Amino acid sequence: MAKYQESFDDCSAYRKWVDSMINQHPELFPDTISSGYSLHDKRVVSQIC
Repeated sequence: MAKYQESFDDCSAYRKWVDSMINQHPELFPDTISSGYSLHDKRVVSQIC
């Protein structure tokens, strides 16, 4: 969980973390995840990643 918090504010690091979770725990994700995914955020930020 600490790794999640560290990488949450860094889009590139967050995507790497998500990718590692997909590789480590593929049973938790839909089969179509291998076709790609996009990240969505409801926070308001002053800079887009």
